[in-house]
Amino acid sequence: MSFLKKIGTFYVNAHIHVSLAASCMVFITGIVFRIAVLEVSIFAGFSTLLSYNIIRFIKYKSFGLNQNLSDWFERNKWKVWILMFVSFFGVLYMLLFLKTIALLVLLPFVLIVMLYMAPVFPDGISKRTLRNLPFVKIFSIAITWSGVTVIFPLLNSGVTVDRVVWFFFLYQFLFVFVWTLPFDIRDITHDAQEMKTIPQILGVKRTKRSGMILLILISFLFFHFFENSVFFLLLSGILFLMVAILFSKAKQAPFYASFWVESIPIWQFLLFVCIDL
Repeated sequence: MSFLKKIGTFYVNAHIHVSLAASCMVFITGIVFRIAVLEVSIFAGFSTLLSYNIIRFIKYKSFGLNQNLSDWFERNKWKVWILMFVSFFGVLYMLLFLKTIALLVLLPFVLIVMLYMAPVFPDGISKRTLRNLPFVKIFSIAITWSGVTVIFPLLNSGVTVDRVVWFFFLYQFLFVFVWTLPFDIRDITHDAQEMKTIPQILGVKRTKRSGMILLILISFLFFHFFENSVFFLLLSGILFLMVAILFSKAKQAPFYASFWVESIPIWQFLLFVCIDL
């Protein structure tokens, strides 16, 4: 494996890429509501990096990783531990810049993350987690990402939670909901049947069609609700996601979902920056 390929694989597998996407989502919230969100964006990046790698470690210990990913983790375990160590202290340091009220609102979303891999029903032989409960996986991801990237930064900046905030929260929830579908399509043959993911229920074709319809409805819903510059920023993300849904399939290229699909908030943010220059 070439040096650059090793770096790219570590960048994706160690969740640096998805953490950058989380930071960009917070920045997009800042753009929409014209508030400074640098500290919250850094906090969101570090906390995503920490939580995703903790989940990865738990799955590794419980033999929940596929063979290739398990082998990669075994070879790079010490590097991931260093990354977790840095992100942990990054989270602690950024807490100094955040308001108490915002941190209190963050607690329910932290609880969801903790329950995502921890046993919810520890009695008996089957120890089901929040992730394994029917219909719960995609909703828990959508509600957590929406809360952390919308409600949390707005409250930290003292923005009053009004109808516009809740509409944007709804947009983000639906966006993340559809954003998760390519991953569920990828994992359709690996996820346990009792999880009842959308592709398991509807099949791949109907899932893609439903995702497209939902994105179109989102576009119409918010067309008259935000000013033109903000609407086109949001629309760019929707169009990127439509393309991602269109080319999603059960047998994907290795990093189709974990790099290209997860890149959508990053491209969305960079597009706005380039237009604004």
